[in-house]
Amino acid sequence: QEVLSSLLASAGEQTQTINDQAILTYGHVTSLTEPVVIGFDFGKALPWAAGHQISQAIVLLVPVDTAEATIQDRLQTISAAIAQDQDLKTMTQTATAAIA
Repeated sequence: QEVLSSLLASAGEQTQTINDQAILTYGHVTSLTEPVVIGFDFGKALPWAAGHQISQAIVLLVPVDTAEATIQDRLQTISAAIAQDQDLKTMTQTATAAIA
C-alpha cells in the first residue's frame, strides 16, 4: 500500500477513474526496461474524487526515460481496452495485452 500511495501521490493529476471502484494511473521505476501493468486491491474502499469509493487500481509502471507522450498514449490505449464491468484480474490482463 505504501508503494501505491507513493505512485498515486506522484501521479495524482494523471489518475483517471475506470469504473466506480477502480482507477488507472502510472509510475516511473528506475529498474524497468519495459512497461509493466500491475493491479492493486486495497482490501477496502477508499474515499476518492467525485464521491467514488475506490478499492482497486491499475498501475502502468514505465522506465524512467519513457517520454510523456508515450505514457499518455499507453494510458489511453489501456483505458479504451478495459470494459467497465471487468474484475481486477481481467482489467490487469486486458491492460497488459493492450500495451504488448
